[in-house]
Formats: sequence, C-alpha cells, structure tokens
Amino acid sequence: IEAIRGAIESSLEASEIAQLVHSIPDLGRIIIPDSVRMAQVTQNRFIFAFCKLVGSLCSMERPLVLFLDDLQWSDSGSTEILCRSFIRNLDSQYILLVVAFRNDEESLKVLNRNVFPTTKKTSKCLPISDIEVNELDIHSINAFLMSLTGCQKLAGVQSLGELVVAKTHGNIYFVRQFLGSLQYKQLMVFNQETETYSWDVAKIKAETDISENVSQLV
Repeated sequence: IEAIRGAIESSLEASEIAQLVHSIPDLGRIIIPDSVRMAQVTQNRFIFAFCKLVGSLCSMERPLVLFLDDLQWSDSGSTEILCRSFIRNLDSQYILLVVAFRNDEESLKVLNRNVFPTTKKTSKCLPISDIEVNELDIHSINAFLMSLTGCQKLAGVQSLGELVVAKTHGNIYFVRQFLGSLQYKQLMVFNQETETYSWDVAKIKAETDISENVSQLV
C-alpha cells in the first residue's frame, strides 16, 4: 500500500488527487488528498488525471491488465474515457487493455460510430490485436461438458452435447445460460460425494422446448 501511495503522490498533483478521491471515494482508503479547494474541473482534466492514476499503478514489477466486457453497452462517457484516456494518452508499456463486444449488426453500429475510428487512428503507434471468438463446435462443447460435469468418458456427455448444440448453436453465452437453467430446474443435479453431475437427456427433452429460439434463454 505504501508503494502504491507513493507512486500516486509522485505522479499526480494534489488537486488531481483531490478530484479523483471526490469521484472515486474508495481511493481515499489508500491516499488522503491535501486540503485543497475543490475547483470546477473540465471533463478533459478528469480524463487526464485518471490516465495518470492508471499509469502510476502499473510498472515492470507490477503490470496491470484491465478487462472491459460488453463494450457495445457502454455509455458515451465511458467510451470517451476508454478512447481518450487509455488508447490515446496512456503511454505505459506495462498495461494491457482487453475489451470484449458482440459483433451483431446493432452493436457494430455503435462501435463503428464511437470506438473503432479512434482505435484505427492510433493503431500505428499502439499494438492492437483483434481476436474473433466463434461459436463452439460439438467437439469443444463435449470437452467443456466433460470438464464441467466431471465425466471421464466422451460417451457420457455426447447426447447432452448434441442437445446443447441444438439449443444454443454453440454460442458460449447461451451454453452457460442453458446449463444454468437445467441446474435451476433440477434437470442437472450435482452429487457432493462424487463431485460430479447427473442428468437424464430424455427428461430434459421432455421438459425443455428444443425449438425455442436461443435468444429466449435470456
């Protein structure tokens, strides 16, 4: 804590620390700002101060990884901080920013308008990698089910795997939702003694509308 406090104090001015503590109260547990008059600050100044704060928290001995999920649902203020603070201004080589988003038509419209133009402009000076996560095939689903359920044999999960693929089309988000619904309905039961799951595919088919669209799972 002392090292982190020292890093923040050496990187930010007293007024910047005061503003950050005002906006992020939990930061006050680490550092108490000097008694300074809180002046009205612009959004640009806050973004610059936040950028310096993040930069002070990462080093070669203490690299920082930030993961932001569902970027397509971010509001304009969050997108502004992301684009300007992290992508444009942060020059530390000891921070990795990972963002995830859906690639459906509506989500891409928002991202193309608010995020992608900025990332394309900065890709020449910052390494940006794109990783596309596709739907899981039956082999991946079966491997996932074996790991999840504790089943040691492929034959033990094949029929369930086929049902999961038919129900979710291999979308990992819907796979998790579907399996969670089976547990909620007691169609998949966890055995505490053996630490494995048991299920009856015929019963699942009888009590689950297999024709239901995957989007209705949520």
